[in-house]
Amino acid sequence: MSNRKFVRGVIIGAAVGGLVTLFDRETRNDVVGKLRSTGNATTYYVKHPSTAFHDLTAGYQQLSNQLATGLNSTLQMLAQLQDLLDSIDVEEKKDTPPAKQ
Repeated sequence: MSNRKFVRGVIIGAAVGGLVTLFDRETRNDVVGKLRSTGNATTYYVKHPSTAFHDLTAGYQQLSNQLATGLNSTLQMLAQLQDLLDSIDVEEKKDTPPAKQ
């Protein structure tokens, strides 16, 4: 029950905050422009569903490529870090005198 109150409070707070920001003329004009642009794009895609599907597929492919590139870069950095840590570990073992028995 309290979870519903929290979610409702967040939604109401966001709505009130959004309305308060619309008191600024520049923000209001920007929002109206974005809504018109979104409406025009939606109308176009409703009339041309194959284009919508193509654009969605192309966007997904681009996002997938960017994610793969980022993951490859991360893996390369981790491999370099591992090599660096291994070399430090080898150097420490050389500098450490053997333990007395």
